[in-house]
Amino acid sequence: MAMARIDPSNRTGTGGVDPLSNNYNWILEIVGLKGRGGLDLGLSLAYNSLATYTKSGNDIAFDMDQGTPSPGFRLGFPTVQGPYTNNLTGTNFYMLITPSGGHQELRQISTNVYQAVDASYSQLTYYDNGTNNTSVDDYLIYRAGGAQLKFYLNPTNTEWHCTEVKDRNGNFLTVNYQGTDDIQTVTDTLSRTITFVYDGNVNIKEIDQTWNGQVYQWATFGWGPTPIGNSFSSSLNYAGPDPGTTIQVVKQVGLPDGSKYCFEYDGSFGVIKKIHYYAPDDDDEPNGVRHERRRTTYNFNFTNNDSPRVTSERTWAENWNGDTDGAWASSEEAVTQFGNTTAPPPTFNGYTYRRNLSIDHTKVPNTDQSNFPMLVSGTYSYLKTTANGGSVQNANGYDVIFTSDSSCATKLNHETETYNASTGAVNYWVKAPTVSHTSDTTL
Repeated sequence: MAMARIDPSNRTGTGGVDPLSNNYNWILEIVGLKGRGGLDLGLSLAYNSLATYTKSGNDIAFDMDQGTPSPGFRLGFPTVQGPYTNNLTGTNFYMLITPSGGHQELRQISTNVYQAVDASYSQLTYYDNGTNNTSVDDYLIYRAGGAQLKFYLNPTNTEWHCTEVKDRNGNFLTVNYQGTDDIQTVTDTLSRTITFVYDGNVNIKEIDQTWNGQVYQWATFGWGPTPIGNSFSSSLNYAGPDPGTTIQVVKQVGLPDGSKYCFEYDGSFGVIKKIHYYAPDDDDEPNGVRHERRRTTYNFNFTNNDSPRVTSERTWAENWNGDTDGAWASSEEAVTQFGNTTAPPPTFNGYTYRRNLSIDHTKVPNTDQSNFPMLVSGTYSYLKTTANGGSVQNANGYDVIFTSDSSCATKLNHETETYNASTGAVNYWVKAPTVSHTSDTTL
């Protein structure tokens, strides 16, 4: 799944509707405190529709980003997941999930150092505190743009949480989880503290700050159930909530001026299809009567073989585009259509193309063979590089592998004797674990 999440066809976090991946990204600034030396204490809430499901080959999984407060959302600071293996390069990498929900690949360049592949020159370093057989005390340092972020493993060992942000002048933000998976407080250099308040179900209820003895609410959150009734094909290996069940999700966010955003879910796949913005009739009365001033509707191509992708965005606003009465009407919406919503080519453990090799058992005398060195030799048009009309992406043919299973998960040792990128002429020696003399062996 990691390779699928860094694939541009599944890109998230770019702002608005991404015309390549057909994800929509929505961001709301919640906390904004100017800090010393330019290190501000800012918190935003972001949502990405494509973060709800990730598809890779015959597998599809729910909420791989471990969204917070609920699936699809990001609140607060970056997280790091991994390490994973990039099957195309043969290297390990960590994945940084940004506050906007984007995925940054940090590829290994030395034993404990990983560098971003997006030309930002950001680096991640793994520090081992020396505790035997445990990574509880180990930590990561992410360096970018003169700042550094420190990460520790969360209590369930599923991802790394940011615990400190520090700039080159020593200004800092400290993020305290108090032994939980959830942020409890954020404190800056000026000793200002933002507090996250949770209900009895550990769902975030509000974000507060206390000054002069008074509690100020930066945001409040409303929760409710949404059903999960997706109908993915039985040919897909699905990992997620059982169809027919419900999960608790964020339904609304309230702001200090009395305005609020309400989220309407699709009722089956667990994605947000409408975002409503309500504001008080009287700006001086935050608790006064609210009415809808803006809404955005997203239409999706809900299918049984891919993640839901946006096909159109419909925007309505009060006193705009023909509205005269402040009431929504479909004829007053500005509609943007998005194409290219077909599912991306299937991948097999990160590889887009595969072919079966069959070994004729009648050519294997007397008994099964173990660890048999098999020669694969010939000229194959599909083994040309893409520049020459084939399917191989690496000029040296390094993205060609041999596996013992159709999902390309169990890699076999092989040696490249010759590879011709322009003709597809190859000579490979492959170590076949077992070659049967009674039935054909397929690799």
